[in-house]
Parts: sequence; C-alpha cells; structure tokens
Amino acid sequence: MDIQNFAHKLRDRLGRELSQVNILGEDRLFQLETAHKKAEKALGELDFILAGYVFGNEAEEIHFFKRIKPYFHSESIYYAELFNLESARPTSHRGDQLQYLRKEQRKLQAFLGLNRDLHHYFVLDRTHLDQHYFLRSGRTDFLASRAFHTPIDRRCCTVASLGVATILAAIRINEYINAAVQSLEGTVDTSQKPLKLKWTGNKNQLVELIYALKVAGVLNHGQAEIKEVAKVLGQLLGGDMGDVYKRFQEIRIRKKGRTVFLEALKEKLEDYILESEGL
Repeated sequence: MDIQNFAHKLRDRLGRELSQVNILGEDRLFQLETAHKKAEKALGELDFILAGYVFGNEAEEIHFFKRIKPYFHSESIYYAELFNLESARPTSHRGDQLQYLRKEQRKLQAFLGLNRDLHHYFVLDRTHLDQHYFLRSGRTDFLASRAFHTPIDRRCCTVASLGVATILAAIRINEYINAAVQSLEGTVDTSQKPLKLKWTGNKNQLVELIYALKVAGVLNHGQAEIKEVAKVLGQLLGGDMGDVYKRFQEIRIRKKGRTVFLEALKEKLEDYILESEGL
C-alpha cells in the first residue's frame, strides 16, 4: 500500500466529515468532541499503517512527515484544545469572558514565540535540517512543543512533525479567539457592504492561480472543476476570464518558466515574512 495515496484519501474523507460539523452552534461542546473523535479516528488509521511502513527513500519519508502527517495531528490538537478552551470559558459577564480569552491568547502567543524558529523553517520551506527534523531516525534534542502534551510514538511521527502540527493548531486557535473577542466587543459589523476587489494583474497570472488552486485539491475537497474555479474567481475579482484552457496552453509552452507568477508570489511572501520579523 502506498502511504501517501492512503493519506490523501484519508484526508479527503476527514475534510468532508469535519465540514459537516458546526462548531459554532448551541451544542458547541458536543460538536467539538465529535470533530475531535473523527480526527482521532483518521489519525489512528494512519498510524496503524505507519507503525510498520518502510519508506522507499529518505526524500519520501521527509515529505510525508513534513507536508502530510502534520495535518492529521493538527486537526486532532485543534479540536481537543478548542474543547478545553470552551469547556473552561466563563458563561457569566462579558468582561469575565474577555479576560479569560485574552489570557489564553497570551499563552498561545508565548508558545508561538518559543517555537518561532521551527515555524519559520516550515513556512519558508527551508530544507537544510530536513534529515534531522523529518526522519524517524532524526534528532530529538531540539525544542519540542510546550503548549500541548501529546506523547510521541517514534514509529508514527517525529518531534518536528508534531511541533509543526501544534504550531498550525495554535495559529488556528488564536484566530478562533480573535473572532470570539471581536464578537464580544461588538467590533464585527455585519451590516457593512462587502468590499469589492478587482484583479489588476494580467489574465495569465490569474490562470496560474486558478490551476494551482485546482490541482492543490483545496477547493471542494479537490472536486472543483477548472471552469467552476475560473467562474467563481472571475465573479469575485471582476471580469470575464475568457478561454481559460487556451490561456493555460500558452502557459505550458513558455520557454522561460511556466509558473512565473506563482514563483513571484512565493518570493514576495517570503520577503514579507522576513521583513515583518525584522530578519
């Protein structure tokens, strides 16, 4: 059995299951517990295969523990910690809730600060420590997660893969708390008209983005068609996309780089992250 294909199918299934869970309804704790159980079930299925799995080479193993496995651990951590957050959240005065949420947010920010190096390594897609971080035979003597306490089974994960998963979960929880704080403070104005955005780049740049979103499988669990993605983005950003397929053929026959726009986006984002961190 190919572990990566198995993981991709498992991720699609888990994504569909989690999309059906409403964590903002009246039965929030029940829904969070349900979501956590689904994430744990998927994680258990993957770990069962992983425990006896032998990767074909180091590159395959590194990719798996760097780019695939953290998703499953992150979902489990996210819903478990949200359950803990909401179960301990005061139900009394709004001020008590705000005080509690801000205290929890400070804990998250402290954790992210402690793990900033690993976060940057992952986000900037650095590779020079991959053999130490994302091989099961790699190092364990660097800073591990301090915010969440999940036992590490070295057959099924590495310290860094669990660290990345915890960081991703912490970022999502921080966003959840931000939204909760804004709601309590009344700073979310739902009466405002939606902002309008207009695409001011060229159409071929947008086609690169459309195809990248499609093949990445991040829309409708990978089931969205090119014409659907093009139509939605065209409506969102204004303007008729024209013949998307013809534009894609033009991209394919480029002599100097086929993904010029996407590579430029990556470089600009990396520069922005480094600049924002004062690096």
